Amino acid sequence: LLIQPDGASEAQRPYFFRLADLQATLAQAEGAPATPDYRALRLAELVEQEAKGRRGEPPPLLFVASDAAAVVERTGMNGNAASGAPGGTGAASGEDEQMQRLVDL
Repeated sequence: LLIQPDGASEAQRPYFFRLADLQATLAQAEGAPATPDYRALRLAELVEQEAKGRRGEPPPLLFVASDAAAVVERTGMNGNAASGAPGGTGAASGEDEQMQRLVDL
C-alpha cells in the first residue's frame, strides 16, 4: 500500500503505530487487499533504514495514533499556553505546566 498525500511529489509507504489504525485505513482504501501483508517494525529500525538510504524504496509516511489529536487537546499541549489559552499565562509558566501534565499522564 502506498499513499500520495496532497502536494507530495511521490507516493509514500505508510507506517502505523497501531494495528487498529492500519486496519481502519485499509477498510477505507480502494483496491486494498482483503488480507494485507504487513509486519511489525521497531521505530528504531525504521530510523536506521532511513539513515542508510532507501535504495529505491518510497519514503516513509508516519501515521500517529488516531486519537493523538484528542490527547493533545486534553493535555493542553497544543502550543497555545503562551497566547493566553488555558494552560498558562506566559511562555515559561505554560511550558512548566505542560511538562507537569505530561508527567501526570
